[in-house]
Amino acid sequence: MRKYYTHILVRRSAACGEVEKAAERLMDEADEREFQQWRVLRRFGRWGLFIVMLAAICSLATSV
Repeated sequence: MRKYYTHILVRRSAACGEVEKAAERLMDEADEREFQQWRVLRRFGRWGLFIVMLAAICSLATSV
């Protein structure tokens, strides 16, 4: 997610320390939102992969 917010990371001077902290906080919040957004899809993806692998193993076991 940080690659999309590089413009926030621009550091102008030592006086903008609070701005940098705010930018880090905003990026962390955006990272967390993105993580939560894709959480369900990742869960179903893992279960789907598990089922496909189980089917492949069963198929190989019956063909031997």
